[in-house]
Amino acid sequence: MNADQFIELISKIQNRSLKKEFSWAAKNKDLLIPHLLKILKQAISTKNKLSYKDTGHTIAIFLLAQFREKAAFPLIIALLKKMKGS
Repeated sequence: MNADQFIELISKIQNRSLKKEFSWAAKNKDLLIPHLLKILKQAISTKNKLSYKDTGHTIAIFLLAQFREKAAFPLIIALLKKMKGS
């Protein structure tokens, strides 16, 4: 698996556990962090309302918090503010 495949897998609702993918993410967090930050930036900048079927931003928040990535915190706050206004 590579980072692009991982992002594709987490971006839509899965009808199965993502345990294998989360394990891969934990082992490859330095590779994955820029991709996860990009997901948050895209979610913030989109003019479209986020769909419940789009799970990439939710999983990105979870993983970035788990990785304690400080660069993610302002993005998470900005995304939450945007969602509140939706």
